[in-house]
Amino acid sequence: MASNALNVSLGRFERRKNFILIVDSEPGYCHYTSMVLQRLGYTTHTERSVAEALELSTMKPPSLVLTALKLKDGNGLHLMKQFKKNQYTTRIPFIVLRKSNDIWKESECFTSGAIDCLCSPAPAELLYRAVQKALESIPRKNIRIRTYLPIKADNIKPGYLDGACVMDLSEQGMFVRMQKPFSIDTHIAAQVHMFPRVVRADSVVIYSTEKENGPYYQPGMGVKFVRIEAQDQETIRTYIKNEVMRGIPLPQ
Repeated sequence: MASNALNVSLGRFERRKNFILIVDSEPGYCHYTSMVLQRLGYTTHTERSVAEALELSTMKPPSLVLTALKLKDGNGLHLMKQFKKNQYTTRIPFIVLRKSNDIWKESECFTSGAIDCLCSPAPAELLYRAVQKALESIPRKNIRIRTYLPIKADNIKPGYLDGACVMDLSEQGMFVRMQKPFSIDTHIAAQVHMFPRVVRADSVVIYSTEKENGPYYQPGMGVKFVRIEAQDQETIRTYIKNEVMRGIPLPQ
């Protein structure tokens, strides 16, 4: 369990070596998708046309392509077919972003080889799950964001958590940075200060890591929530959504 948890936590750093190509002729939708994915920890590149996307792919093939159906010089399905014809890009997965009135195109998208078809602008949660499924060997369902929140614990002696903070947070758990992390299976009655609320969760340590191995190259421990009140989990969910979407306008 510890090894798997650590691999998943560090997967974010591997994905930064690659990039996601977003192809959309409408600037507002293109900006929205790109910004949301960057907030989720991915590197993105944007193009506006079939020709531009094909030219880029000959220089540096992306890890994943998200394309709109309608492009200024063609359509996303044509772009996908061109990728499939090239031996160097044939295995690159495609997610199609359709407008709400193009629902009749869904079956054609999957027939053409798309692994998913989302209504654009796609909510961050749906976008995250689709990209995780496309790229990750152990896909996550819940968004995990970088943050910086103080933490305390009812059952831990005073001073043991001095200087500790939550650096990664999801609905299911967190990464706690601390110089001397607790051992695996340690139970923590955690209090995470998400101002103005304090979220409480009975938690267990699922991995512990030294400085050179931890997320952001920090020592600490991965903690899983084993019991949390519905209100506290909703507070975390709302906090994560607000952090991801902060300052990103919905396209008009």
